[in-house]
Amino acid sequence: MMKHSRGFTLIELLVVIAIIAILAAILFPVFARARASAVRTQCLNNIKQIALGALMYVQDYDERMPMGVNVSGGPAEPLDANRPPTMRNAWVRTTACWIDPRGVSCSNTGNNIAGLRYLPIGQTFGNAPPRPAGLPNDKPYPFYIHRLVDPYIKAGVAQERQEIMQSRTVKGIWYCPADSTTVVGYGGENSLFELTGLRHYQVFGHDYMYNTWLIYNYSDVLRGGTSAQWTLNPKTLAAVARPADIIIFFDAFAMWHGTSKGPNGGPIPENWNVAFVDGHAKNIPHAVFMDQHPSVPSAGGRTIRLNQNPEAENPNS
Repeated sequence: MMKHSRGFTLIELLVVIAIIAILAAILFPVFARARASAVRTQCLNNIKQIALGALMYVQDYDERMPMGVNVSGGPAEPLDANRPPTMRNAWVRTTACWIDPRGVSCSNTGNNIAGLRYLPIGQTFGNAPPRPAGLPNDKPYPFYIHRLVDPYIKAGVAQERQEIMQSRTVKGIWYCPADSTTVVGYGGENSLFELTGLRHYQVFGHDYMYNTWLIYNYSDVLRGGTSAQWTLNPKTLAAVARPADIIIFFDAFAMWHGTSKGPNGGPIPENWNVAFVDGHAKNIPHAVFMDQHPSVPSAGGRTIRLNQNPEAENPNS
């Protein structure tokens, strides 16, 4: 006598589907968080490798910080770092930037430090190291920071920068895998446009910025300093008073890693990946990264922030 195998009933099938759906609902967010964590870790590892490359450069050049500046605009790497391109790097500026809720312009002044998006870091148009005498005008500007550091990084980018800038498939060590945003300063330095869906790498030139307070005379713009005082003065490693607290590289636009609401209703970054002069790297909150002088109620006498004198024993003096 033949026995017929019993199939699934409709109820049993629906129960199995429901169980799978519940497991998917539980696990997919976990997988997404794990992926986001891995991306942040890779981004942090990139910035650490860049910092270590810069420190190897320092050892080869009389323990002096690299006299390099950030790419001043894009999408092409400008041949002259002292001539403002149409599209500007928002960090290469003379005034602080408190961004508006739409993300299209900034004010030179503000009354809440949490709303501060950009701070000048010494470098501005006109004070970059001049092109070496005799260097043909069609040759790349040699003092962009990646050109100085790349020879010390095995996974650096090709020296033919224009090819790198035009390719959306190249994801070298100067590219943060969390980056999915384009930020452009267009025209005047108080005009800013933030667009999603394009790589910020295409415009700024790279995703990690060099803290050029390490090679310029320090002048605190939030407390009376002016860009006229920002003249080249590369520090030696010994002159950096607190190498474990002084930032050497940082994310160009940390909103890749998550945002919260600022005092004007617009988004602000939650945290930043930074590397320090002693070579270690970590992720720090926005309030710690941006300038927090003791006069600001929420400051708490912070020793780590972007805008401070690298040579000062007491960062809050």
